[in-house]
Amino acid sequence: MTDEPRHESTPPKPAKPRCKLIGRDSNVFNVIGLVRRRLIDAGRPDAASEFTDRATRAKSYDHVLQLVFEYVDPY
Repeated sequence: MTDEPRHESTPPKPAKPRCKLIGRDSNVFNVIGLVRRRLIDAGRPDAASEFTDRATRAKSYDHVLQLVFEYVDPY
């Protein structure tokens, strides 16, 4: 046994799934739908629901784009 203190480790954050947005319709509702679908396909339905809720309450298109970068890795 060692006398070193035990450190609780926080679980790593899941990697953000990649989401193809380049060349797609940039209508805000389409962007929300594409990101939502990608999160669901990546096995993250809770994140998809949270993203959709936050994005539909966003005050601007720019705010929605900021949220996109929080949830997925757009390309």
